[in-house]
Parts: sequence; structure tokens; C-alpha cells
Amino acid sequence: MEEPDLEDLLGKIVFSEVEIDMVLFELDQLRSITSTSTDKYLTRVLSSVGDDGRSAFLKGFLAGAFLASQD
Repeated sequence: MEEPDLEDLLGKIVFSEVEIDMVLFELDQLRSITSTSTDKYLTRVLSSVGDDGRSAFLKGFLAGAFLASQD
């Protein structure tokens, strides 16, 4: 089965390319910290979620997609 194109899917949910890029950049920065375990990564993601529900949804979706791809 072919991997879905996440950027295309999120674009269909009406997330702009800029929104997606900003969240991906932030998540990549959190993941790239030396000796980051899955637990530490999730803690960092959760602590970075603000009051903006839209951004929180996007972060959760993309973090979940990354974790699912690690199996």
C-alpha cells in the first residue's frame, strides 16, 4: 500500500502550505534535540501546544504521523 501524501491531505483540510511548514519546522526542531526519546518528544510537543486549536490539531496530527511511521 502506498504512503499517503500528508501535505496533500492537509491541504485538502484547508491548512495552508505556510501553516504546515511552520508546524513541521517546529516539530523537526523538537525531534532533533540530542538524546530525544519518544516520551521526551511527546512531552515537548504537548508543552508547545498553545491556545490555538487549529495549530494544536495540526501538531498532534503530524506528531502522530511521525510516531506511526517509526513502527
